[in-house]
Amino acid sequence: MKIKKSDWIAIVIFQVIAQMLFLWCIDISISAMLNNGIITSGFITSSPMLMYHACLYASVLNLALICIICIHHILKD
Repeated sequence: MKIKKSDWIAIVIFQVIAQMLFLWCIDISISAMLNNGIITSGFITSSPMLMYHACLYASVLNLALICIICIHHILKD
């Protein structure tokens, strides 16, 4: 199955938006940890430590995916 160029653009835009959300989640988690608070507003867990690590791992995997997509396009031709 050949993926069109517009589909690749949509995938990368989605990954960039996801990365920004992961970084925002890390920011919220660190703020809660520094203030000895909990996370509210419908996150998966109210523990800032668990959310920090979950988003950190997701962020690393997302960046790896973006790099794989870029390498794929560089080496494609």
